[in-house]
Amino acid sequence: TLDWLRPVVDGAPIAQRAALAALDGARTLDLPAGLALEAELYEQCLVSEDRLEALQAFAEKRKPNFRGK
Repeated sequence: TLDWLRPVVDGAPIAQRAALAALDGARTLDLPAGLALEAELYEQCLVSEDRLEALQAFAEKRKPNFRGK
């Protein structure tokens, strides 16, 4: 189980928070509101420095160094 969860634990903090917020919203929001929340959270990930770090790390074939920015 720990090996399976390692990529999640080592993941980008902004994306992790967004995923948890989307899951929380799924329990209480109707579909249109849930989709709107998901789009808003995705936009926050797209403009983050961590996203740029992930893309650069992928291109350089190295592990990303996420800073939560």
